Amino acid sequence: MKRNLLVFFLIASLFPAKLLAQQNQDLTGLWKGTLYNDTTKKTLHYELAISKEKGDLVGYSYTEFDFDGKIGIGVKKVKIKMKDGKVFIEDVELIDNSYPVNPPKNIHQYSVLTLQNTDTVRTLAGTWNTNITKFYSRPVTGTLTVQRKSDYIPTYITEKLDEVRVINQVRFDEAHNHNKTDDNIVAKAGPSNKSEDSVKAKQQAQAIADQKAKDDLAKAKQAQKAAEQKQKEDLAKAKQDQKIADQNAATTAAANLEKAKAAPAPETPPAADVNKRKIDNDNIQKVYYKSDSLIISLYDNGVVDGDIVSVVMNGQILFSKQMLTLKANSKTIHITKDTPDSLLLVLYAENLGSIPPNTGLLTIHDGESVYEEFFSADLSTNAGIMLIRKKDEPVTQ
Repeated sequence: MKRNLLVFFLIASLFPAKLLAQQNQDLTGLWKGTLYNDTTKKTLHYELAISKEKGDLVGYSYTEFDFDGKIGIGVKKVKIKMKDGKVFIEDVELIDNSYPVNPPKNIHQYSVLTLQNTDTVRTLAGTWNTNITKFYSRPVTGTLTVQRKSDYIPTYITEKLDEVRVINQVRFDEAHNHNKTDDNIVAKAGPSNKSEDSVKAKQQAQAIADQKAKDDLAKAKQAQKAAEQKQKEDLAKAKQDQKIADQNAATTAAANLEKAKAAPAPETPPAADVNKRKIDNDNIQKVYYKSDSLIISLYDNGVVDGDIVSVVMNGQILFSKQMLTLKANSKTIHITKDTPDSLLLVLYAENLGSIPPNTGLLTIHDGESVYEEFFSADLSTNAGIMLIRKKDEPVTQ
């Protein structure tokens, strides 16, 4: 274990001055910070170890979870992508945990972060959310802030990665391997002898080395303490800024609502020309309903990336150019005796968002029953969901 950690830290600690500009975009390394949960209102410890594998960014995350006052640890393999100045981090698999209960299946965390560089600190900060599944129709959200460590003192995540024997899979960018300082050069001892001068020389060299190690450790602890204090201050400021932004957004929304009430109702735009795109009839999802009213709701699934859809029911527009978010957009359909026994919902992609294809979740509330249907569409193919009335259920006028 000690040998593996030594190799890990030696590779991580070599930085060439001539590649400083390149390193400003390099994400490899150890990152340490906190994760805030909007639901529990708690801030917990979070770490990242990022490296490169065949030119792609990969890594591992270390997360603490609060289970009714009991802290559980989860170590996950993650994949990382950079696009348009953003850093996207997505769970791949859970490789180790100390949860007091069995973790839910198919739940993944998605983080969208921004890299911020200063003279002394590199920070990744942004938001995170979990995906929606058939069993969890509401995502968990929060904020995430981590800073890149420069001292490479062993952390929780390196100890855990060593325990599960994957520490050797973490390799930082080759640019870190060019600088070899005197601290990394081990002097070769000459032929051993019993002379007093040789013994004194060795003792003196060892004393110097021991003192330097103590000084370096003290400096590292002081730097880490300062970084953690700044991180706390930044987190407090971010929370205050977010509170002010939420208040401003609420005020603006209230004002817009009043304007909307006073303004005349806008004309409904024409339905999307769904006939220009094909529907895979073999993949049309079917839902059997019995109530005299249905509530149709639209969400985005996973990362909110700007997907916009229109929904047409039997040729009539139901949703027009609706952007998909984590918040439900809902419409109610009233069923009468004149309503056809089958209603075809066609989901028409107005765009592909930033992460193609256009994907989302459509839920149907049928009385006490709720049906969740995931859909995917692009600029050449529509998605279809058929609502079919159960024959043995009477429909009121």
